[in-house]
Amino acid sequence: MYSIITDAYNPSPERLRDWLSNPKSNGYEALHTTVMGPQGKWVEVQIRTKRMNEIAEKGLAAHYKYKEGSSEEDRFDKWFGQIREVLSQEDTDSVNFLQDFKTSFLAEEIYVYTPKGEVRMLPKGSSALDFAFAIHSAVGSKCIGAKVHHKLVPISHKLRSGDQVEIITSNKQKPNDDWLAYVVTAKAKNKIKEALRDEKRTIAEDGKYMLQRKLEALGAGYNQHNIDELVTFYKVPSPLDLFFEIATKKNDLKELKDFFFFFYKIEYPKHKVIIPDIPVEQPKI
Repeated sequence: MYSIITDAYNPSPERLRDWLSNPKSNGYEALHTTVMGPQGKWVEVQIRTKRMNEIAEKGLAAHYKYKEGSSEEDRFDKWFGQIREVLSQEDTDSVNFLQDFKTSFLAEEIYVYTPKGEVRMLPKGSSALDFAFAIHSAVGSKCIGAKVHHKLVPISHKLRSGDQVEIITSNKQKPNDDWLAYVVTAKAKNKIKEALRDEKRTIAEDGKYMLQRKLEALGAGYNQHNIDELVTFYKVPSPLDLFFEIATKKNDLKELKDFFFFFYKIEYPKHKVIIPDIPVEQPKI
């Protein structure tokens, strides 16, 4: 069909879109070309098989209709797998996830290649760090740089369609807050946020222990009531944030003692009072 059309009308090479060799991440397959029509106007021609057309018109249902009986994992399976992976995380923020997903799914795509020639589809504007997380979460978390066409680039380097990328990793590397500004894909953002939360919990454990010692030194109990009161007093979102601030020296607990004595909101351990037996003198008969 392509040969027949281009034999009859002059095509524009710049407007050729091959969605057959590399289908879109939503499963769309077609061959798009633009030719000069008989009236001197550009006309876009979309060439699809019946199967491709049903998927384009009807979406997921048609895709799985044609996929029945096949055990081969395709792009749809990988795509749904990524969604399930993100949604399975307990701390996933639904609003942020949908925004990130919309940004990465609806964006124009680029094609990037591994050193072995395997292709990865990414949203336009993706960085070397996005590509690292697309390869594997562990690769992304340890990424310290990349080579694009054998040339060293930083993890923030923006990729172009057709780039061949080799990721460089180090076991000493770990995600930090700055990384969120380098990525655009939902997977990379969520994996970075997950790693930062885990790191925060680890650091917060030291702050929790420090607070417990302070409370015990003042004779106060380490319990949920006291923690909730201190969270309100120090105006932090949660106990985790309170422990983290203590561990990172952002909160030195200087007001802790005054808080106890002036606000009387802290519960002290209840000690059992033992009243000694007083001998009663028996009356003389």
